[in-house]
Amino acid sequence: PHYVAFPKDKGGFEVDNQYFVGSSGLLVKPVTEKDVKETTVYLPEDQVYYDYFTHHAYRGAAKGKQ
Repeated sequence: PHYVAFPKDKGGFEVDNQYFVGSSGLLVKPVTEKDVKETTVYLPEDQVYYDYFTHHAYRGAAKGKQ
């Protein structure tokens, strides 16, 4: 859960549908509904995240960003 990786990010306390894989920094949000092709993710803190397939960079925010 986010509160383990980012204990100061109170916005991430309620996020329970995505997770980090170990200490790799790999953020995973499974799509579990049929015919759904995309979803939103919560990006905690001011860090850079990359789309695995497109390599597009996304930046989180100090208060979290969706």
